[in-house]
Amino acid sequence: MKIFNVENGIKKAYVQLNDIAMLMHSCSSIPVSIMQRFFYNIFIVNDENRWNFEEFTDIKEIEFFSNLDWIVDFRTYKNMNEKELLEQGYMLGDEMDDIAREYNKKIKIENSEFLEELLSKHGELKHKMYSIRDILWFKQGHIKMPFPEVADCNGFVLGGDNEEFSYVANQGLNPFQFIISRKDGAFFKANEVLPLGFLQSAQTLSISENMDHNEFFGEFECSSHLSDDKKSFVTTYKIITPEEKEKREKQAIEDEERILGFTSKKDNKKVSLSKKFIDKFKGIFNK
Repeated sequence: MKIFNVENGIKKAYVQLNDIAMLMHSCSSIPVSIMQRFFYNIFIVNDENRWNFEEFTDIKEIEFFSNLDWIVDFRTYKNMNEKELLEQGYMLGDEMDDIAREYNKKIKIENSEFLEELLSKHGELKHKMYSIRDILWFKQGHIKMPFPEVADCNGFVLGGDNEEFSYVANQGLNPFQFIISRKDGAFFKANEVLPLGFLQSAQTLSISENMDHNEFFGEFECSSHLSDDKKSFVTTYKIITPEEKEKREKQAIEDEERILGFTSKKDNKKVSLSKKFIDKFKGIFNK
């Protein structure tokens, strides 16, 4: 997956390691700078890092990635609903089937170079289809992706042109995030207090954007943190999936039964604990 963005007037491209690893299997010509950066030493991509993004600012490298159609552009698909994403996957699957039939039909009469091109194209389509699947899983809340914590140049802006505000809120590249920073570019102080009304407005706008573009954005929880450079206050939403909700409800029932009562071994009837005993148990669990 790739994302093109503009930050402080600088064009950037963010590309996932999963796609960079695929370059060696798909591209006949790769910029030397990218070869030196990733492939001159041991380059390992696994389930722990495949969705990590690498940043590119060189114009030629950005142009190189923009011309690779098999690397999914996140902006193209992020606002599609489940039906639209599935349709995109089905179309790619049909293309793969056509290539497979052509390959099987000509395997005995065509030269190996032509067949290699067919295999390469088939692999690219498969890679693209899986990337679209990953976007659907991300929108559903089943997987996390470590998006760069930067403002989306095409996203919403709150307080940007208003001189009354000392802060500006932006939608992040991760649609589940909004980012607040000081207009003067200064660091956040340890005792700094954000205006509650501004924070609530940013949250309301962010939630509205997600509800408009993601049918799975229903129940959620959020967390906030300061960026590593202490210049951004980042709030991230986490979708509570139906599976996770069911698991939590089951765990809550089990916890309640464990705290509020026990099963008598003698008659197998639940006996309520006294309030004093309950409070004692709560004190133990809260330590």
